[in-house]
Amino acid sequence: MAIIPSAEILRAARALLGWNQRQLATAADVSRPTVNRLENRQESHGEDRRESKDNPKLESIDAIVRAYQAQGIEFMEATSSTGAGVRWRTPLGRIGEDPTPEEVEKKL
Repeated sequence: MAIIPSAEILRAARALLGWNQRQLATAADVSRPTVNRLENRQESHGEDRRESKDNPKLESIDAIVRAYQAQGIEFMEATSSTGAGVRWRTPLGRIGEDPTPEEVEKKL
């Protein structure tokens, strides 16, 4: 993964899909508390957002990013003229399916 999305960017991606945290947890195969922790983490401005490959948080973020990408979400790094963000990868938007209610119930 080239960047580690901020908590705000992770929440924005979920908002694009209209998913709740349980649906995201199911799609990414992580726990709902993990999603909550990552979406609500505090980041300092001087923090190095590139982390060790052995970090479990990095693995969870990578799984979440892959789940979003499977739905057609694209993550964009900040440039000199724009901020970091998320958008639909295709003009038509979503390309994946929502997790089934049964799959979501299993994650409770």
